[in-house]
Amino acid sequence: MAEIEGDYSGGNRGDLKVIYRSMNVPVEVKRHYNKEVWEAPETQLQEKYAIDPGTGGYGIYLVFWFGEDGQDRRVPAPPAGIARPTTAAEMEAALRHIYSGEEWNRIEFFCVDCSKR
Repeated sequence: MAEIEGDYSGGNRGDLKVIYRSMNVPVEVKRHYNKEVWEAPETQLQEKYAIDPGTGGYGIYLVFWFGEDGQDRRVPAPPAGIARPTTAAEMEAALRHIYSGEEWNRIEFFCVDCSKR
């Protein structure tokens, strides 16, 4: 079962809350051009949702890639040392690289290519 805008501890509400038996997994969703796309795994998913006791520290960060059709759909400037991605695969790889430490072993990253081909 999944809940849209699922409730988490501290009065926080995640984008999706996937529930299976006694566990739930928060899913934070962003478009590739969202101004918080690079920070949200930490500032939202990890700090607000995955800390909930029912999650076991697990979470999913899901980015939808729509292609860079003009200035309003450009990926925000990535952190220092990271090349600006031009594809969904590059975006996913960049996120996995940024969040590769041991504290991220329960968070999974996916970037879905929704661009016109």
